[in-house]
Amino acid sequence: MSARDAIAFLAGKTVLAGMRAFGKSGYHIPGMLAFRISPSVLAYIRKPAKTVFITGTNGKSTTTALVGHILRESGLRVAYNTESNNQPGIIASLLRYASIFNRSQADFLVLEVAEEALSKIVPVIHPQYLLMTNVQKDVPQVNQSPNYVREKISGVITDDMELIVNNDDPDVSSIGAKWRRVHSYGVARNPYSLEPDTSRFAITRPCPVCSGKLVFDYFNLPSVGRFRCTKCGFSSKADADYTADAFDLEAGTVTIGGRVFPMHYKAAHFVYDYLLAYAFAKQIGIQDDVIARAFDSFINIQGRLEDLRTGGKTVHYARFKQETPDTLASAIENVRLDPKPKTVVVALDLVENAWGPTYANTSYGFDVDFGRLADANVEKFLCVGRVVAHDTANILRYAGVPREKIVVRETGDPEEIAGLIRAEATDDVHVITWLHHYEEIRKAMSNG
Repeated sequence: MSARDAIAFLAGKTVLAGMRAFGKSGYHIPGMLAFRISPSVLAYIRKPAKTVFITGTNGKSTTTALVGHILRESGLRVAYNTESNNQPGIIASLLRYASIFNRSQADFLVLEVAEEALSKIVPVIHPQYLLMTNVQKDVPQVNQSPNYVREKISGVITDDMELIVNNDDPDVSSIGAKWRRVHSYGVARNPYSLEPDTSRFAITRPCPVCSGKLVFDYFNLPSVGRFRCTKCGFSSKADADYTADAFDLEAGTVTIGGRVFPMHYKAAHFVYDYLLAYAFAKQIGIQDDVIARAFDSFINIQGRLEDLRTGGKTVHYARFKQETPDTLASAIENVRLDPKPKTVVVALDLVENAWGPTYANTSYGFDVDFGRLADANVEKFLCVGRVVAHDTANILRYAGVPREKIVVRETGDPEEIAGLIRAEATDDVHVITWLHHYEEIRKAMSNG
């Protein structure tokens, strides 16, 4: 290790201490500074002896937080990343859990790692465990192709890693099929499962093994469920090593291995996150009672699924990534599961991102079925946006939503949108938009 690494480490620790003194979390800034001084500082920082990585398109953050919480509940000291899932964010997290003398102050390192960052992180931090959530179509700037994501993950795996793979996701399951130390998890058919579209116009998925046609018996999430290839026979296992036998979103429970566990975050996609965290905990010998206590006391990262009271109304929000059809579909299902009369605010507007200029993209809105909300007791769809409000209204019309239920307001201003929400006649309002935009709207509603 070089003197530059030591300087980078001390600079990062100094900035971190300064930001803490002013009551700031620091986010990834200390890691960014240290990385700019010395790109090899990640190798320099001492790490705990045990390491688990969580990767995949959706569910990484929640699973990482769950795994970390279970480990802490079992009495271990845990270091994990809360800033970002690439090199600067991971460096910032490690700085938090290293002493000024560069000694690790944790027993276990739990890292959420972006798929495109794996090839840079794994050679420096070699995980004993690699947990995979799913492989889905992601944002156009980085990971829009599932094939690209699958290859990024596959390229870093070695024989000494213990893998835990999603039995219901074809891409993830195909990765696991190539390796020896593999455990699988899956969710059984349940009342929330969706039947596949069998019409002649249905969009099919190619098999990740032979490019043949995949057939699904049912979906638990978009592109995730019991599947088989009609050409080569590749399929999900009949019995995964860990199975969620049932779950009840109203009661807030999930049943795993015959035992009912609390699950306070009531959306179908959370079942996979809880199940993956459970599978890992069991693999390292943590008992069910400890896991149950951890599930019961778990508080998720802000903004994943929340309710806010404002102006006598309850505003509901399920976080989703902009331009990602699968997480948008999950947000739609969250609205659909609410039986009360409601207004739905849809804001698929401009995207501000770290990879390039601000732009508008509503095409992913056609990849999901807004028609599932046509009979979901929605009294009004309020389409807002500076640029794409009318485009959003067209998406709803093509999905079969009656014209009289659609209202368009050409504004992306958070204060104006907050005012529109307060003026709604219904007591419940669901907001469907990307996270940063929602945070601005939430701030405006709180100020009002």
